[in-house]
Amino acid sequence: MKTTKINGVNYQIYTDTKNKQVIAVCRYAGHNIRGIAKCAPDDEFDISFGTLLAVARCEAKVAKKKVSNAATKYMEAAKEADKAQRK
Repeated sequence: MKTTKINGVNYQIYTDTKNKQVIAVCRYAGHNIRGIAKCAPDDEFDISFGTLLAVARCEAKVAKKKVSNAATKYMEAAKEADKAQRK
């Protein structure tokens, strides 16, 4: 395991050369988020590229969660605004 900071976010990087995969783990909203990069059996395993891909996949999951949380907050605010206007 290696800990690294990318784009201001701390990631724990796990490499499994036997299975040709890299796993990037970060924290968001108190949860561990994982991004996994697996190498095809025919391809040459590249740890640097696998790390970048795993981090990108981890960031994509975090972004998806942020959008979902923002949509939830927006709907809550819209309901409260509608409730306030009806009074």
